[in-house]
Amino acid sequence: MPIEVNGWPIVKMCFWGNITQIQFEQWLATLTNYLERNQPFAVISWTEEPLSLPEGYRQLEAIWYKQYKQQFAQCCKGLARIASDDAEFARLNTPAMHKAWSCPYFVYRDLATAQHWAGEQL
Repeated sequence: MPIEVNGWPIVKMCFWGNITQIQFEQWLATLTNYLERNQPFAVISWTEEPLSLPEGYRQLEAIWYKQYKQQFAQCCKGLARIASDDAEFARLNTPAMHKAWSCPYFVYRDLATAQHWAGEQL
């Protein structure tokens, strides 16, 4: 599947390839399962090219986040995004992106630094 999710309590999520709506919904179900554990965790997320997300994915994600925002805020102790280049770093590291999440949010350029930060959040 082009969404790889592994690890606990530091959960790594990598998105690549042609992601279908069903795969995107399965990913949201995986997140829901993590929240149902009711235990602290941190997320490290990145994308790899080529990447194609399904039509309407933002709406699906927004609906999910609205429903689970309080649980997410309680359980997710940090969200680290890894940017592959300066343009992606600038796009991910805006005040709006920081404000959008109900947990600490940081953007890094490498996995090792993101893992260190995620560990500190726990």
